[in-house]
Amino acid sequence: MAACATPAPPALDAVGFERQGRFAMRVQSPDEQAKAVQGNFRWQQTRTGWVLSLNSPLGATLAQLTVDGSGAVLRTPDAPDQRAASATALLQQAIGEPVPIDALEDWIQGRLGRATGIAEITRDSVGRVTGFTQANWQVTFERYDSKGPTRMTLSSQHQQRDVVLRLVV
Repeated sequence: MAACATPAPPALDAVGFERQGRFAMRVQSPDEQAKAVQGNFRWQQTRTGWVLSLNSPLGATLAQLTVDGSGAVLRTPDAPDQRAASATALLQQAIGEPVPIDALEDWIQGRLGRATGIAEITRDSVGRVTGFTQANWQVTFERYDSKGPTRMTLSSQHQQRDVVLRLVV
């Protein structure tokens, strides 16, 4: 039953912006079979940072990533907490892929944010961002609602591996 254990939720200070939906991540390299994970996500913006919870399709906790002014903490059911200065650094350490998760704070709301190195920006007829590249990632936003895009695709090729992350709200 340890795999079904849920880490204790963080003490959230006033939750502001929140999104939830499904995610799918696939990593493919030339010499290995594709690795994939999918499930449900919940994004919660707090006064001091954000929390991203990932659950399996059946609801078991896969991971919880909490970011605040002191850094990032990754909690998983079967391992000790992992810590790093940023969420991006933490995911690189944990899964070996440089997923720009810190930028997700802006991207989940359809914003480019404060990040540098953004290029090839495309917009729809009402001026909303529909795509761009940043740090070797191609990002596309589709089907907006009042809170932001309801479908995001992030894709990159890193060290001869194709990485694709999809979020659907």
